[in-house]
Amino acid sequence: MADPYSVLAPFYERLGLADFGAQVAPRIFDFALRNGWMGRRAADLGCGAGHSSSWLIKHGYLLTCVDQSAAMLARAQDVLANQGFSASQQDIRILNGLNDLDLAFAFGVFNELEAIKDLEQVFQSIYRILRPEKWLIFDMLTIEGLFKRHENHATLLLEDADVNIFAISQVDYDRQAQSLRYIVYQRQGQNWVRQETTRTLRAYPLAAVTALLQRVGFQVLHVLKPNLERFDSAVGGAHAVVIAQKR
Repeated sequence: MADPYSVLAPFYERLGLADFGAQVAPRIFDFALRNGWMGRRAADLGCGAGHSSSWLIKHGYLLTCVDQSAAMLARAQDVLANQGFSASQQDIRILNGLNDLDLAFAFGVFNELEAIKDLEQVFQSIYRILRPEKWLIFDMLTIEGLFKRHENHATLLLEDADVNIFAISQVDYDRQAQSLRYIVYQRQGQNWVRQETTRTLRAYPLAAVTALLQRVGFQVLHVLKPNLERFDSAVGGAHAVVIAQKR
């Protein structure tokens, strides 16, 4: 399957794809430290441009940035230049070469997994590489959030003298999925070059996700909103942050 980020990597921040990691991740790490997590070694799974890792690296933690996309790892190396981290290009469902971690985290990643079996495989791999009692932290768009935020539409996401980027969104309610088709026009000399790529996001019932964590061997410690308020399943919400501990 083609890597959509080979097209999107140069525009990652300008498209808002780094916003959660840059703005919210530091608050989540602070919450973890204030609520019992301790450790030194961490892995950013599906690291993207590395913005989620920046806070931990600046505070002296030992970070491995993992991504399947070579283009995104290269972007992370630019963003995190001279800050001291290791990079690993691999599928997060496998996670070879990582052991005895104190923290694994993934922001803006798990909605891109194709099926619930892939999510289970990721949880199993993370369980294997964590030390006992250590934590997994991740966020997910809920089914409500996927459908509320992403209706069928076409949008001009970015426009300047050298690049125009359009996104065409289509929601599949039966599959609980949304496809985002990006059309990129970029100026090269006197010509405009056109590229296309597609990201597919899938939402999973939050209750099924937490049950899967427990089946793998995690204890779910917290389910939060991005503002760190408790996520109330009776009320619902568009976005959840899950914190789980390896038993």
